[in-house]
Amino acid sequence: MKRQNVERGERFGRLQVIAEVFDRPRQRRFSLLCDCGKELVAQLAHLKAGRTTSCGCYRREQLSHRAVKSERRKPVRRAVRHGHSEGFGTPEYRTWRAMIDRCYNSKRQAYKYYGGRGIIVCEEWRRDFPAFLAHVGRRPSREYSIDRINVNGNYEPGNVRWADRRTQQLNRRDRKPL
Repeated sequence: MKRQNVERGERFGRLQVIAEVFDRPRQRRFSLLCDCGKELVAQLAHLKAGRTTSCGCYRREQLSHRAVKSERRKPVRRAVRHGHSEGFGTPEYRTWRAMIDRCYNSKRQAYKYYGGRGIIVCEEWRRDFPAFLAHVGRRPSREYSIDRINVNGNYEPGNVRWADRRTQQLNRRDRKPL
């Protein structure tokens, strides 16, 4: 395979080549300077394919601009950063995601016990994790998980709390006898 020439100063989107970095065998990587001033290292294959064109500043700029309204006057939704979904997410964020999945994802095994029975998440919480977190607060410890006070009620303010396993075992709905 022919080795591709990449010159110092060559540009890929907002990135300018500073030098080749020899830190991984069989992967040509380059030290780059973004137009915003940040330095980064990227693979040549990603640069050539157009997968890496900035340090991430372009995406951040796009997300920070006001949502552009379409012809029908419906606002375009923007990504919101609240800091809880990074990596695997905080325990509160994972709980929120699981709560929504149980109620709205029919492919989930637990759906029949939640969404299948008509249990829903209030509209404010379904759209807005920070609103959910403001109502329920942080999880007190690892032993606690989310619990509905009225087991036949929805996930909504006033019906949700953090509870330990014992409290949840005492707060179960009646089952039909076998």
